[in-house]
Amino acid sequence: MHQRALRPLLGFFLASIALLMPGCSGSLPFVKTPTPSPTATFTPEPTSTPTPTPTPIPAILTVPLQSYTAPNALFRIEIPENWTPFEEGGGIRFQNPDDPYISLTTFYFPLPEDADADAFLQREAERALLLQLLRRVRDNLRRAVEETTSPCRDAAGSAPHAPSGGEEGGTG
Repeated sequence: MHQRALRPLLGFFLASIALLMPGCSGSLPFVKTPTPSPTATFTPEPTSTPTPTPTPIPAILTVPLQSYTAPNALFRIEIPENWTPFEEGGGIRFQNPDDPYISLTTFYFPLPEDADADAFLQREAERALLLQLLRRVRDNLRRAVEETTSPCRDAAGSAPHAPSGGEEGGTG
């Protein structure tokens, strides 16, 4: 008796599925339509050659300049006319009075009259390269020392243990 009550419901369910199946069968098949062949060829219109427009010079480059000659006529430089020179330790700093963050510092090396300027510049370049090399060696040594002592520091807490026994600070 229970099965008879479910038969109309089962029939309705099967009829619904039968109606829904064609809608779930997927999309319509792809039909390729032929592309029309071009009837006329495209010819681009001639273009004109662009003419360059001059770029205006920024205002900073149009400042009036003044000539500055270093003490003992060691060198001469053109600076903005309102900048103030300050001598400091082997060089001269030119300061913009309107903005303290804008300045120019130049260093000079007085040479004897008979000195060979090219040889001097070569020696200075070699000296600068040597200093750069020594800084790299120093930095590499510091890094190596830190890497080798860091396990000791990690094990001890923060610093390696003090020597014991007959060494400094020990009992003897």
